[in-house]
Amino acid sequence: MWSRARIEAATAGDISLFQYQEGQAGPGIANATAIDTNMPAAGNLPAMHEMLIYSFQIIPDEILNAASTTGGFSGGAADWMGETSVIAAMQKWNTIYASTLFQFRIEQSKNYVEGRIDHFPAGGGPHIEHTDATTASDSYDVNYIHTNGIQSWEATRRLAMPVYIGGLETFRGIIRFPRGQLDFDGGPIDWTQGFGLTVRMTGPRRRPSL
Repeated sequence: MWSRARIEAATAGDISLFQYQEGQAGPGIANATAIDTNMPAAGNLPAMHEMLIYSFQIIPDEILNAASTTGGFSGGAADWMGETSVIAAMQKWNTIYASTLFQFRIEQSKNYVEGRIDHFPAGGGPHIEHTDATTASDSYDVNYIHTNGIQSWEATRRLAMPVYIGGLETFRGIIRFPRGQLDFDGGPIDWTQGFGLTVRMTGPRRRPSL
């Protein structure tokens, strides 16, 4: 199962995941689609459903690109992250990884899983390292993708002990910023359009048979 949040600029408060269904509003999402979540109920499994969670993956959902010309940078790296170079945008992402905490909680009790978001690699997915549209000195395009970990399912991490969820047990994933706003060079990171994170949990799930 998965759940996505769109994190607005300079967010400081906690963000809860797995609390909405398709067609409902989610964090930073007005009308969720199947790309945002596949939760069968908001915040829990239906009665007589069970799941063993073997692994979590946290996936940044934007594929970024930056176009550079003589007049300066425009496009993804400049406008989307509020920076004027690809390097600065990537440094900002590294700071986001180092300053953002993920927790998974069942029945409002203890945290069963906890760690920085870069401790939960995304696994498989598309990968584009670098392409140049032209080689002219005054005009070139740089395309890149930022991913959480290596693009391989073998790169995902399994939990030392699976986490069990029973039917009607409430649970939530929480994205937290323990230092308040994300600090970078003494000030909050001010991305201009926010960014999206999808948290996916994988493992066997039992449904009642007819």
